[in-house]
Amino acid sequence: MRTYFGFEIFPQSVGDGARVALRIKDGVSGTEINLADAGFGFSQMLPFLVQVWSLTEGRELQYRRVYGGFPPRLPQFGPSGTYIIAIEQPELHLHPALQSRLADLIVAMCAVSRKQNVPIRFFLETHSQTIIDRVGESVESGAVKREDMQVVLFELDRSKPNTQTSRVCTTEFDSEGVLQNWPFGFLSAPLVKPITPDSLVTDAVRN
Repeated sequence: MRTYFGFEIFPQSVGDGARVALRIKDGVSGTEINLADAGFGFSQMLPFLVQVWSLTEGRELQYRRVYGGFPPRLPQFGPSGTYIIAIEQPELHLHPALQSRLADLIVAMCAVSRKQNVPIRFFLETHSQTIIDRVGESVESGAVKREDMQVVLFELDRSKPNTQTSRVCTTEFDSEGVLQNWPFGFLSAPLVKPITPDSLVTDAVRN
């Protein structure tokens, strides 16, 4: 967290020691605050960041070697012998700069998992252009190979205007890290009439 987000989190006893608070410490100013008083995005990221760190550092594998089983509440291997980390909308409640750093961290964890021989696959369900663009920059820089990832797009099937069915297709980043075949309307709102001063007056009169 110090490397990718510029802060660290540590526990602190509260009152008589019967309770524990999580504190956030800024890596530059040294300022500390209670996690409960920070933006919700921090507490949302923490569980899966700790989980990924635990897996890539091999602590679970060490536990299995010593005790012959899986530690409680940690995922077991999937059918292919691979850990699967699925994250729904990791961008929620995060500043765009933190979204970029989160993408950097996930790319870095893929490299670490390969180095540690701990196979992990990430499934990200996202609407964040920031995350997608940042991953593309990682492809361009060579931090991750484009063939090591797959992008699955879901968009309204416009060939069937009277139904609300989705069309699913796969795409990829080019060598410059640009995602091919962005879904129609993803980067704009072509089906929504722009709000203008005249339209506001007309709507007010109609109402």
